Amino acid sequence: MIKIQMIKIPYGENCEESKPVLKFGFRYSNLFRVSIFEFRISNKRQKMIQAFLHFMRGLLKMPRYAQLWLVLLVIVNGIVPLFFLGRVEAQATLGIFLAGALLMIALTALSGFSRLLGAGHFLWFILLGLLWTRLDQLPADDFFGLWIRALMLINAVSLLIDVTDVVRYALGDRAEMVEGI
Repeated sequence: MIKIQMIKIPYGENCEESKPVLKFGFRYSNLFRVSIFEFRISNKRQKMIQAFLHFMRGLLKMPRYAQLWLVLLVIVNGIVPLFFLGRVEAQATLGIFLAGALLMIALTALSGFSRLLGAGHFLWFILLGLLWTRLDQLPADDFFGLWIRALMLINAVSLLIDVTDVVRYALGDRAEMVEGI
């Protein structure tokens, strides 16, 4: 069983203080444990790790239809571009997808799993503009051209949802989107 855990290791003269440590390793049984690496975590890194975990718990608590929509977004923005890494459109899509994911984790650190997370997709406006300018150069009869058109449609629908969420956040709906995280 592979295990990643964050623990607090006592340090200092009186051992009353503790410092967070991230450990990665695996366990075959209770008697056989191997720690591959561990490193001390600064307070800023600890906050980002906690935000990442909070973000992931929020995703897992969302309704099934929302999770399926998110899986579709991950497929078209994060997986399919890997098959076309030689193309600038795929590189831009993957880069903006990863930047958006990091932005959403930072937004989670600021506001929790709130509607403000929709702002993490606002980079897609830039991507849609880039793809729109190149659309006439991409034939619609091959897989790459079909993917670009599907990507643009799916991301545009997502942006409509995200803009609505951010406006609702700005108007005062700042509660977490799911309960119990």
